[in-house]
Amino acid sequence: MSAEWAGPLLDHLWQSTWFAGACALLALALRRYEARLRTTLWAAVIVKFLVPWTALIAVGNAMNLWSRAE
Repeated sequence: MSAEWAGPLLDHLWQSTWFAGACALLALALRRYEARLRTTLWAAVIVKFLVPWTALIAVGNAMNLWSRAE
């Protein structure tokens, strides 16, 4: 494992793990609601594991979403 990308990989893993834990607690709290809601939560967890947050930020910056139109 290269030291260059080991740090970002470990950051992504612990952030995704905490996000999954929070979604699991939320799914438990919402178990009386319809299954579609809990399925959406788990889909968000899967996307979080597959797509690092920094990649989403890079895409947003590339699309210039955060700049003000003048």
